[in-house]
Amino acid sequence: MDEMGGDLVFLDSQTLREGHLHQVAESEFVAGPTLGVDQPVAIRITFLRDRQNQIDSLRWDGDGIHNAVAKRIAPHKTESVEVRNGDVVLRGELLVPATNGRHPAIVFAHGSGPAMRHVGMWNVFFVRLGMAVLSLDKRGAGESTGNWRAASMDDLASDWLAGVTFLRSRSDIDPKQIGVHGSSQGGWTAPLMAARSSDIAFMIVRAGSGTNIADTILHETEWSAREKSLPESEISEGMAAARVAMAMMARGASTDEYDAAMKPYRSRDSWPDNFPLIDERPRGQNWIRLNAAYDSVDSVRKIQVPVLWFLADNDHNVPTAISAQRLRGAFDDAHNRDATLIVLKNASHGFMSTPTGNNKDFARQGHFASGYWDTIAEWLKARGFAK
Repeated sequence: MDEMGGDLVFLDSQTLREGHLHQVAESEFVAGPTLGVDQPVAIRITFLRDRQNQIDSLRWDGDGIHNAVAKRIAPHKTESVEVRNGDVVLRGELLVPATNGRHPAIVFAHGSGPAMRHVGMWNVFFVRLGMAVLSLDKRGAGESTGNWRAASMDDLASDWLAGVTFLRSRSDIDPKQIGVHGSSQGGWTAPLMAARSSDIAFMIVRAGSGTNIADTILHETEWSAREKSLPESEISEGMAAARVAMAMMARGASTDEYDAAMKPYRSRDSWPDNFPLIDERPRGQNWIRLNAAYDSVDSVRKIQVPVLWFLADNDHNVPTAISAQRLRGAFDDAHNRDATLIVLKNASHGFMSTPTGNNKDFARQGHFASGYWDTIAEWLKARGFAK
């Protein structure tokens, strides 16, 4: 999983326990008691090989299970692929079930930053449901060309739609059963895809904001300040400065104008760390200029295909309450009779189980919040997109 430093990760689909797997021998891996705590060893996994030296099973010991052997399931092929969107070349992987015939498929619309193809359990989860999975390195990340830092949401949506076009050209993919799974930032680009293209058959969103990008960033900034237990007066003043900074960047103020306005705030102790919008570099200012106004509900109002949208009640990054209200209104405006919104309880932005959602508590988390994985599987099967 690239977000976890390229480590192998595991997910126990019954207990929802998740963790890193650290290699200690050629075929042996261990995991600690939680995501951020590696010692003492709580789980030991050994991959086992058949007579042809191919991995066909694993032995699991720990976390209440002792020396259990599990056979490999959901055989599939993994293919390195290349997709073009104008001058941008996107490289990644396509996973296709080993069964014959045309398969339903899903394209990943990744989250923010230099996201790449390996997204851990998500890749194999959909393959287990009989679906092909296309996961591309974001433009400018991994092996893809281009520059995500200079891209608009529309640019990124166009990239993922190029992946849809690629899938439709293949004889092993059902062109009428291609959907998108958008995570975090993908909660903005996935709706753009579904609103723009009739080739999208369904949409699933994980932790996607129902407000514009500017308001979402401001929510994240304020949550972070409160997590640091700053005085209420400082939070109020700092957020006022952050809103001024956001407005200036959104309207395309020059760097000199922005720097002059922010200079008094930058000199205050710890303010650039506590309210980072006052200290954006030119590259960040340009990204905000391109994207601040984009609002997902503008696209959601145009979507008629089945939608499954997940939010988390303790989301550090997404303003859940207002997002839920605005998204439900957008579903109604679209007259979409197959749109479902679920707010997971005691869940963080990453959908880990937590009563707070605070970053400082991340190391102590070890389980996914309930109601995500099983709901997706049931939802897809009920609509004929999965087996």
